[in-house]
Amino acid sequence: MAGANLQTIKRDSIMNPQIYNKEARALADHLYNLKVVKNSTEEEYSETRQKILAYFDKFVASGSKIQGKIAQITKSEVTTVTYFIDKLKKTLDPDILSEVIERTYSVDDMNGLIKLMKRYKVDPKEFKKLITITESVNKKVLDELFEVGELTMEDLEDCYEVSISARINVEPLPEPEEDDWDK
Repeated sequence: MAGANLQTIKRDSIMNPQIYNKEARALADHLYNLKVVKNSTEEEYSETRQKILAYFDKFVASGSKIQGKIAQITKSEVTTVTYFIDKLKKTLDPDILSEVIERTYSVDDMNGLIKLMKRYKVDPKEFKKLITITESVNKKVLDELFEVGELTMEDLEDCYEVSISARINVEPLPEPEEDDWDK
């Protein structure tokens, strides 16, 4: 291998089908088998999860658990509220709106902003072209305004959407104490 550099030698030894061939083929087959098992297990888990959720809906009282020999399952519901900022702007009083809506500003062109500021006569339309404004609802402030009575449900009519999703928690049962084996 006169004239061959270290990179060439390493590449050739790795690319050589005689070296690592048996191990690489075994690893490729093993990885494929694991992928097949993983996919079928995920499918089976999803199907079983749907069945247990249906069972909870039909037969199990809220807050109850289903207990097997090795595990117990509890169901909970997660409520998500999404507010529509455009509708809040049309509905809420400006003073309340300024508390509820949080704005984040980011400068997209810092050099342009600096040049603009150096001129002292800043046109707001020009300035707004240089920044991005992101608005979000401060849910904590909304909750506080409800608590003190400054907002009512009527104030927010058609300004939000509620979605409820089911969640299950699967936990192993604790190992029985030695004394329990005799029972």
